[in-house]
Amino acid sequence: MVVEDENVRRTLSRMLCELRGARLEVSLVPAPEPMHMGHCVRVPTGQNAAWYREFCRRFPGARRTRSQEFKTKVKRRLITDVLERMAAGLPTRSKYAEELVRFAEDEFARYEEWFDVEDDGRTVPEDEPDF
Repeated sequence: MVVEDENVRRTLSRMLCELRGARLEVSLVPAPEPMHMGHCVRVPTGQNAAWYREFCRRFPGARRTRSQEFKTKVKRRLITDVLERMAAGLPTRSKYAEELVRFAEDEFARYEEWFDVEDDGRTVPEDEPDF
């Protein structure tokens, strides 16, 4: 698969930047109700990009976490590699490519709702400011 639409490629590039910049981080903090000396609990201090969390939910794995949630089959490194190739206009045979393009098209549609987007991808204010 090769992405020909320049707007979709730009959106894939932005998604790649988001994925590189945001990741799930967990820290240990003292438990609110300690059961023993040094009792700590894990607390999320950072999270993955919203689109990536939704993307991972669509590919559940067979294993479950302690909270009975399914873990994902998706590997972050694979997704970054696929996003890099598609954003550069290079071909990919990844099984995730079509779904990533759908996500990029949805993201671009949301972007178009907020801004008036020209055919060449430039954004133009909808109204001229009053000075």
